[in-house]
Amino acid sequence: MSLSGTSAEVPDSSRYLIADSSKIGKRDSCTFCRLDNLDAVVCEPDIDDEDRAAIEEHTQVIC
Repeated sequence: MSLSGTSAEVPDSSRYLIADSSKIGKRDSCTFCRLDNLDAVVCEPDIDDEDRAAIEEHTQVIC
């Protein structure tokens, strides 16, 4: 079966970043994605209150 000349509609999907709490608040030389492009950041509950507040300015935090 050939899909040449057809277009498939891809539904929107949710975007989550799962991060180890030791990585929260760290900077790197490259960007994976902007926080405001995510539906939520999932991490352990022991992140700093300041880091959590900074993330929540852009997206939801799930711990």
